[in-house]
Amino acid sequence: MKTNLPLSVESASLLLHFIRNYPDSEMRHIVLETSRKLRKKLFANKVAAMVPIEMSSFCSSNCKFCGWRKDNFKMIRLRISEEALLKETKLLAEMGFTHFELAAGDDLGLIRSELPTMVSSVKKTLLGINQDARLSICLTPLPETYYARLMKSGLDAIFTWQETYDRNTYYEHITSGPKAKGLTEELCVDSKGDGYLYRMKSQEHAIRSGLQVGLGVMLGLSPHLESDILSTIIHGNKLIGHYRNFIEPLIIGLPIWNPTTTPETDNFNKYAPVCLSDEDFELISAIYLLSFPDYFSWVFPNCRVSKKTQLKSIMTAGCFTSTMVRLGPGIYLSDSMNQELSSNYTRIFNLSVPLTKNSVMESEQFTHNFDSHENFLSLFQKEQLELVSDKSFLLREKICG
Repeated sequence: MKTNLPLSVESASLLLHFIRNYPDSEMRHIVLETSRKLRKKLFANKVAAMVPIEMSSFCSSNCKFCGWRKDNFKMIRLRISEEALLKETKLLAEMGFTHFELAAGDDLGLIRSELPTMVSSVKKTLLGINQDARLSICLTPLPETYYARLMKSGLDAIFTWQETYDRNTYYEHITSGPKAKGLTEELCVDSKGDGYLYRMKSQEHAIRSGLQVGLGVMLGLSPHLESDILSTIIHGNKLIGHYRNFIEPLIIGLPIWNPTTTPETDNFNKYAPVCLSDEDFELISAIYLLSFPDYFSWVFPNCRVSKKTQLKSIMTAGCFTSTMVRLGPGIYLSDSMNQELSSNYTRIFNLSVPLTKNSVMESEQFTHNFDSHENFLSLFQKEQLELVSDKSFLLREKICG
């Protein structure tokens, strides 16, 4: 299998279908080994790590797979203060992280009134510690004009997971709010909008604003898994083809449906998403890497799978990953504080007792695998992986360097 040219969509389709439905260990081995060789050629033994920082668990959307959906009345809701956000940022930057993702539920109040200031303040704090630091957001899609404003405030990238390219499946699981309808230029829910299409356009809006973008589907949400994977590949290659002269590498995410932290309102078993084997996750990582032009994609294995599977997928295809991940607002601060924590938040809902570390932990968006950054670094060292800033992987850096 040649590695200097990307797989055609037809080839990727045949490989996915054949290997998953007619198990052939030799063919699987060939695909994985080809991907490992390409990953080595493109990125050597280097890997970059990001860390998510949650700003708010308030949400205006209803997505059946999400613990922060609007109608989950068992979930504690928190919105972090700017002061606490900057404390978290400083804490994580001093641990050695260089890519920071600001994330939140679809909290329109925060997006309208606080987001640009938070982006600016966080980026200023980061650059004071490490000049290679980069900042992204993972939020509901925003208007192009707002992306441009955030870019001027210091934003480098956005992540928008399409969840699924199957329109019927999308609206089966995403029923209301900005994720179902999209936003107007005034950052209000578009009552006549098409959230599915608006979400699909978000990468173009961001690229035209000068931002790097991430895309991907929730693996297993749609019963037509191969179709969603191929749609991601087609979408990504269309973006590369149209914006090739100034696009940065696409960050190809591999989120999967994990149970939420509120078991009594969790929909995981009710809707029975397609469950992936560890072998399939690694295979999909490889297919993604082999399906894009050299240097134009970063495959992003993450902590939604076991650490073993995450590491195997990094070695096979991924140059961008997460290590220590917490998914609640202010949650990194709770590890270093024993006192009541409510002073870290500007808004709290659905809590009748003092806010403690345990209650902050219970507010995480979904369950996931956790380990310390130090343990991940030890694991990387054991596998002879070198942790670097993702800035070194940017196309413009290669051209200018």
